[in-house]
Parts: sequence; C-alpha cells; structure tokens
Amino acid sequence: MKAARDTGADRIELYTGPYGSCHSDSAKAEKELERLGKTADAALAAGLQVNAGHDLVVSNLPAMAKRIPVLAEVSIGHGLTADALEYGMAGTIKRFLKACGW
Repeated sequence: MKAARDTGADRIELYTGPYGSCHSDSAKAEKELERLGKTADAALAAGLQVNAGHDLVVSNLPAMAKRIPVLAEVSIGHGLTADALEYGMAGTIKRFLKACGW
C-alpha cells in the first residue's frame, strides 16, 4: 500500500472477480470477502480510498458493501447493462444503488 501511495495514487481498486464467481458457494464467498476486507483495511490504514470492480451484481453487492462499507466507487459494467435490458436503466440504477447501501 505504501508503494501505491508513494506513486501519488489516492485509491486502490479491489479486483472482485474471484468473489463474483462464488455464485453458489457461500463458504468460498465468505473467504473472498474476508480477503477483500483485509485488503481494504490495509488501504485505509495507508490513507488510500477503496474502489471495487469485476463480476459484481445486485445479488452479491450487499454482502460486500456490508463487509467494506467504505467503498468510494464500484465498477459494474456488464451486470448493470444486462439488468437494464430487463428492468430498464432507471430501475436498474436504483437497484444497484440500494444493493450498495447508497
């Protein structure tokens, strides 16, 4: 984290692909959340903000937002687009914001 801060970065992004692929394995998902949470804690201790992204969807965001409530930004491309085709863009945005606890 020190090296990231020393480059002038003000935040890091957690790669959440492994967490996103834990669809039906709650034990694996919990393990990934713990790993991501520890990394976020280290970033905060180093004075960095925390972003997250990859394979995040409405169903897995609440647990992540609960474990890492300090997320500054969440990158959600494909999941949001796919849901928008079914629910419309405005409704989808509301669902994702609610899932993030925002």
